Amino acid sequence: KVSNEGANAHHVPIVWKTGSHSELNRKSWAAVRDGNWKWVHEPLKPPMLFDLSDDPNEEVDLSTSYPDVTKRLGQLAEDS
Repeated sequence: KVSNEGANAHHVPIVWKTGSHSELNRKSWAAVRDGNWKWVHEPLKPPMLFDLSDDPNEEVDLSTSYPDVTKRLGQLAEDS
């Protein structure tokens, strides 16, 4: 079991992007993990936002409930 109890709670957001692949007809997409938040933008779909502490299976999109977080994480992805 990993624990950060007593450790500095500071963290750095993680941004990742996939490349496109024409032979597999796959477009690129991006994701950002910042604390419990995970922002995902798949091709041809609106960005999605998940709170992994409450929804580890990423079933409930919270992007419309937390537009400020959605925008902030989307900007992180764009700036990377």
